[in-house]
Amino acid sequence: MADKEDIGSIPIPPTDPFPGRGPMIARVGHEVLVGDVRSCISYRGLAVHVWQSRQDRCAYRETAEDSLVIEYAEGTQLSEQIIQNVWAFAAIPGPLLIHCYAGQGRGPTLAIVAKAARGCDVFHALEDVARAMWRDYSYQCAPQFLGLPMTDIIGWLMRR
Repeated sequence: MADKEDIGSIPIPPTDPFPGRGPMIARVGHEVLVGDVRSCISYRGLAVHVWQSRQDRCAYRETAEDSLVIEYAEGTQLSEQIIQNVWAFAAIPGPLLIHCYAGQGRGPTLAIVAKAARGCDVFHALEDVARAMWRDYSYQCAPQFLGLPMTDIIGWLMRR
């Protein structure tokens, strides 16, 4: 599992979501990491890029074979296809980074699916993500788990 020290110095992209603060990346367990757009710049390994719009895309690894790109708008309903795609991608062994633009909502939400795919109970996954973000981010931050997407995820996992 990668540690902060293993990730190295990450250059800040031109559209920095938090000027003056370092990149945010947290080790949430089961070899899953969650972070902001800056966390994927020098990260090497499996990555899920959760984009809301063209503006928050990270062109650094847009076409890499070890990447899964998800287009998903914050707080909207998560399709079963998105959940299934993240589940299947998370089944690939090795460290997995899931990031969105700010690293607070969409990325942490989909990290719940990844941790569940790797054997974690959904409710423990919620706790693990929240604790890791508070502990590891460059400033203390709680995830923004929104009701509709979490209902979609929990419902899908319960039907599995």
